Amino acid sequence: MSKVLLDITIKNSDDIINFESEGILDEKNNILIYDQDKVKNTLYLNDDVLEREGRDSIIKLSFNEKNEEASSIFLKDTDIILKLEVSVLNVEKKQGNYRVYYIVENKERIEYEIKYKII
Repeated sequence: MSKVLLDITIKNSDDIINFESEGILDEKNNILIYDQDKVKNTLYLNDDVLEREGRDSIIKLSFNEKNEEASSIFLKDTDIILKLEVSVLNVEKKQGNYRVYYIVENKERIEYEIKYKII
């Protein structure tokens, strides 16, 4: 496990959110873990899956075109799982950079990019 410096950008038609953070890279399993506003984010780089765990829910977004139906929201208080429709437009992976373009529930295009380097 290595500490990493992260530069994260999330864009949609209304907003651009950009922030820097520190996280952990599990180099053996190729997993990035970081916190954002009390939400634990885990990006499984090999599987193209992002999990966002907050106090009340876990959002799982699958960016794997062969497994898009795996996206869901788990509501902790009620043990209910709601399926999300995620359409992946493009995934770009390079050493130290992960970028995905996707659409959730047929509404709008989102770009999620995370750049990371070991510190």
